[in-house]
Amino acid sequence: LGRVEVEVKRDLCPITAENFLKLVEYKCYAGTKFKVYPGNWLVGGDISDLDEVVWDANDPEFFNYPELLPEVRAGGQSIYEEALFKDENFDLKHDGPGVLTMYNDDEPDANGSRFMITFDTKNKELDGKHVAFGQVVSGFDLLYSLQKLGDARQEGDTFQRVTIEKCGIKSTGSNAVAAMAQQQKQQQQQQQQRPVSYTHLRDHETSLHLVCRHLLEKKTR
Repeated sequence: LGRVEVEVKRDLCPITAENFLKLVEYKCYAGTKFKVYPGNWLVGGDISDLDEVVWDANDPEFFNYPELLPEVRAGGQSIYEEALFKDENFDLKHDGPGVLTMYNDDEPDANGSRFMITFDTKNKELDGKHVAFGQVVSGFDLLYSLQKLGDARQEGDTFQRVTIEKCGIKSTGSNAVAAMAQQQKQQQQQQQQRPVSYTHLRDHETSLHLVCRHLLEKKTR
């Protein structure tokens, strides 16, 4: 279908952003599927439920789960020692379309690998419950087209399978790791001085390539 790019606010939610960026960097999201809730949001990032048509353990563009993480938690998990980590803060609001936020099964302190991207401006019910940590900056046309694939019953089912085919990190530095290290160094040097603005360092753009696959089990009459 195309590519969606999101801007991750690592200065505002460093723990949450680090989790997401590492999962992207190590290709953990490649091969994962989306659930679509038209008019509300889409949910992705369940690394325990892969699209076997797309995912290939022998391809370096995909994470080799059988070898590296054979007992992945159902529903996905974080990069940290505890599979689910605590809510970092609720500073960023769900005030428009394209907000990148954590999915948590409506339970507090239950952040793993799953995330949501909002479709609409009316998502105030997510404030104070889900940790927002980024914003879509490119690919809105693709997001809006995905709504048409969602079931109006709001159960997440799609008329065609929507899968992340590739994922990666774009950064202002030579690579994301270098940019993160530079940001941390600058923060350590200036934390005793005036408040620091990280406008040119904080925003790591993450590209998600999406491919749409027909669901064989669904037939149109």
